[in-house]
Parts: sequence; structure tokens; C-alpha cells
Amino acid sequence: MTPSLPVDLPAPPPRSPQQVPTNHLRAALRLGLSTLWTLLLVPELVLRVGLCGDRRKRLARAVSITHRWARGVVRLAAIRVRIRGPRPPQGALIAANHVSYGDIPVIAATLPTLFLSKREIADWPFIGWLLERAEHPLTSRLSGRDLLESITAVSERLKSNQSVCIFLEGTTTSGDRVLQFNAPLTQPAVEAGVSVVPVAIYWYVRNP
Repeated sequence: MTPSLPVDLPAPPPRSPQQVPTNHLRAALRLGLSTLWTLLLVPELVLRVGLCGDRRKRLARAVSITHRWARGVVRLAAIRVRIRGPRPPQGALIAANHVSYGDIPVIAATLPTLFLSKREIADWPFIGWLLERAEHPLTSRLSGRDLLESITAVSERLKSNQSVCIFLEGTTTSGDRVLQFNAPLTQPAVEAGVSVVPVAIYWYVRNP
């Protein structure tokens, strides 16, 4: 039986036709600025992470740059983040629900962390290259050798005292329910002897 979370949200106020083009232009501008901010961090990622010979130091630098990138994206996108509850300790396994791609900068801006990403994203132009340079572990399927490799990769980062966020549902939802968790992905926390910290993400779009 799949658990669910009851949600009773007020309907957003209607927007006038004049607001729509303005909103699209604002969104395009924010996307452009976020892309520019990402490009500005690429040289630092290559020089300070890619050329670093110390593994633990390389992971720490990758997490730091990811955190700084996310804080910039959240600020440029005008996302207001409200946090409830204590912040997880550094080096914890973060288990979060997944609503949209926006979850990634929001979580990373709040908690310095890496993310377990789908391996097919590594084939995306530029994005895949960035993920690998930033030391984010990858996975393609939750069985066999790939599962073992994913567990090993996440465990290594946790043992280096770097947090890793995993979307245990394996897909996105509308945020109104919780799907079945992929329990084997919590094994790295057992191997590293660290905490598993649940994180619930909820988005609310305000009318400008």
C-alpha cells in the first residue's frame, strides 16, 4: 500500500492576460542569468576539482562549488526558501521527495551536498560533463552490478564526510503523495555509519 499525504491547497488567484508575457520574459531572463552564473563557475570546477590529486579534498571542493552554484541560482531565480526543523549534520544521507528539477538547487543551497543522479543524464550535452566533474555519483538501474557500484560510490562520499542526497522514490511526483522507496539506496548510510535524514519538499507558486 502506497502512503499518501493529504494536501488541501488554496487555488491561486487568476492572472490577467497582461501578466503572462511579462512572466515569460522574466522567466527567460532568470534562466539566462542562471546559465551565465553556471558558466562562470566552470573554470573553478576544472582547476580546483579536476586538477586536485587529493580525493577527500577534491570531494570537499566539489560540494563547496555545488553549494555556491545553488545559492546563486536560487537567488537569481527569486526562489524563497523556508526551512522547518534542524539542519542535517554534514556527511549525512539526505532522503528527499522529488517534485521538479528545481529541488536540486533548493536542497543544495540549503545543505552542502552531492546528488545521486541517473546515469543517462551523463549523456546530456554539457550537463552530464558538469555532473561528472562535480563528483556527483551516477546510477542507471537498481539491481545487479550497477546497484553495487552506486552503493560504493555513495558510501565513499559519505565516508569522506560529504552529504549525498538521494531521491528514494526514483521519480518526480506532484508533491501530494509519497511513492514506494527504493530501500537498497539507504545501504550506503549503513556501510558508512551515518544518519539518514528525511527531507520533505513542498512548492508553492505565488502570483506576482
